[in-house]
Amino acid sequence: MPHGRHALALLDQKINQRSHLGRHLRAGRRVDVEARKRFTPGLQHTHFAEYLPPYRKSADLIEASDADYTILRAAWLQDEDEVDYEITSRSEPFKGTEVSRKSVAALAVELIEHPDRLVRANVGVNKPNTDGDKPAFV
Repeated sequence: MPHGRHALALLDQKINQRSHLGRHLRAGRRVDVEARKRFTPGLQHTHFAEYLPPYRKSADLIEASDADYTILRAAWLQDEDEVDYEITSRSEPFKGTEVSRKSVAALAVELIEHPDRLVRANVGVNKPNTDGDKPAFV
């Protein structure tokens, strides 16, 4: 697995190809990204509940395992060239409506480079001060 800037470049490339990061492995640690509220043009945000059960089931299976994992539940992904995010634990209400792909990539790289952080954690990732019913770009 590449390290440092090369890893970030590969993650940026992967993010540009897909709407979420998927699974990345390093030193036996799994970093999963669950794009929980991904915006899809033409799809009303009220229909997202239909798509969540498989993600919830997957997260439950991962959390019940004895594996070291980190689940990232990203808000709607947007393409801004910025790194600006906050995280919330699974027990806290999810905050915000959007986050940049670059922010999610930066968090994933931080977790890969520091495998002792957020181990066995399920966290929401959003841009601060974006609370509301829908992201600004909708």
